Amino acid sequence: MKKRLAFVLCLVLLMAAMPFGGASAEEQMLTLAELRQKYPHGTYWNHTAGGNEDYTLTPCTHHAGNCTYNGSCGCNTYQNAAIQCMGFAYQLASLAYGCDPRAEWTTDRAVSALDTLKAGDIVRYRWNGHSIFVTGVEGDTVTYADANGDGRCKIQWDRTVTKETLAASFTYVKAAPYALATEPALTVTYHGGGGRIENTVAGHTYRVLSTNGINMRAGAGTDQAKVTALPHGTVFTVAVGDTKEASGYTWGKTAYNGKTGWVVISDFVEQIGTVWDGEWTLSDGLVCHRDGGVLTDTFPLGEPMAALYVPEEIGLYREGHRFAGWNTAADGSGVTFAAGMLPEELWADGDAVTLYALWAPILPGDANGDGRRNNHDLALLQRYLAGWQVTVCADADVNADGAVNNQDVGLLQRILNEWDWKENAGC
Repeated sequence: MKKRLAFVLCLVLLMAAMPFGGASAEEQMLTLAELRQKYPHGTYWNHTAGGNEDYTLTPCTHHAGNCTYNGSCGCNTYQNAAIQCMGFAYQLASLAYGCDPRAEWTTDRAVSALDTLKAGDIVRYRWNGHSIFVTGVEGDTVTYADANGDGRCKIQWDRTVTKETLAASFTYVKAAPYALATEPALTVTYHGGGGRIENTVAGHTYRVLSTNGINMRAGAGTDQAKVTALPHGTVFTVAVGDTKEASGYTWGKTAYNGKTGWVVISDFVEQIGTVWDGEWTLSDGLVCHRDGGVLTDTFPLGEPMAALYVPEEIGLYREGHRFAGWNTAADGSGVTFAAGMLPEELWADGDAVTLYALWAPILPGDANGDGRRNNHDLALLQRYLAGWQVTVCADADVNADGAVNNQDVGLLQRILNEWDWKENAGC
C-alpha cells in the first residue's frame, strides 16, 4: 500500500481589482502589457545614445552631476534630446504610438490640461523637475509609470498621484493624439490576518522639491545660522524624534555632504519613503517594504498568474500557526488560488476581491486535521504506519523531526494520557 502524507494548511490577503478604463479606436504599436514586459517594474532603465533599450537588474551609476542631453556620460537618453525620467516617458510614448511625442504632440502649459488628462499623456511637474507617463485616470487619481523617481533610474509602474498634487507644481502636459488602450488588472495587496512583524519605523526619507534648494541651519528656525544648502532633488533622511516646530515650519535633523543640521520638512520637500528598523513591517494590516511602500503584484486579466507570495517568503508569520494557500472565503470554502489560473477566476462581478490566508493552529498529534487530538488521531496514525491507504496531516509528526514513525505514536499516547510529552519529544 502506498502511504500518503498530506499537509493540512490554511490561510489573509487583500486583493483589489483596478479596471483602468476604455479602449482606443486607433491601433497601438505596443500595448501596456507589452510595455510592462519590455520594462519590468523594479528594474533599471539603461538606454544610451546608440546603445540598447534594455533594462538591468542593478542601479545605474551615471549620476556624477555631469550628465548632458547628448548622453556623453552614459545617461539614459531619448533621441539625444531628453534624459532620465523625461527620456523614459518619451520612450514609452513612442513605442505605444509609433511617433515622436517630443516633436509631434501638443504641449499644453495651462493647468486646466489636467481636466482632460488621459492614458498615454506625458505630465511634467515638480517645477519642471520630473516627467511621468500616464497609464490611467480615475477621478482625481492618476496612475503612471516613470523612471528615475528614485534618483537611480528605477522603473516603476502603477504609481499614483492626485491631480491636486500635479497642479501644485505643474509645468505642462504633452497630449497624446488619442487615449492609450489599457487593460483591467488585478492588484494584490497582502496582509497578515493575525501575522506579526515587530519592526518599527526608524525614520523617513525626503526629496527636495524647491528648484532653489533648501538651507540647512545650525538649529531649528529661520533665525539660525546657515550651515549649507541642499540642492533640488537631494534625498535625505530624518530619524524618528529628530523633529521640531519653529518659525512656522516643521524641521528635521539630518546630514548632508559631511555636515549636520536642521532643514524644513513641512514645505519645499516631499516624503518619499519610510525607514524601518528591519526588513519588513506590518502596518495597519498591510505588509510593507522597508521604504514604506505596500507590497503589491499586478495581474492583467487574461494572463495566467504564476504564483502569489507565501507569507514566510516576505517575513510574515503567525506564532503557533501554519499557512497554506489563498482562498476567496474566510473559512476556506471559496475558490482556492492555484498557479496558472486567470485573475478573472478569482475576480468576482464587483470591483474588488478579498483573498483570505487562513492560519491553522499547529496541534502536534492532530493526525486528521480536525483541530482536536483524540483516539481517532491515534488510530489513524497507527493505520498509516501499518501501510493502510490513509492520509495524515503534517501535525502527525508530533516531534517535528521530519518523519512520521512509532516515536510519534508513543508521544501521542502520552498527550492523550496527559503526560509531559514534550520531555522527550525532541522538538
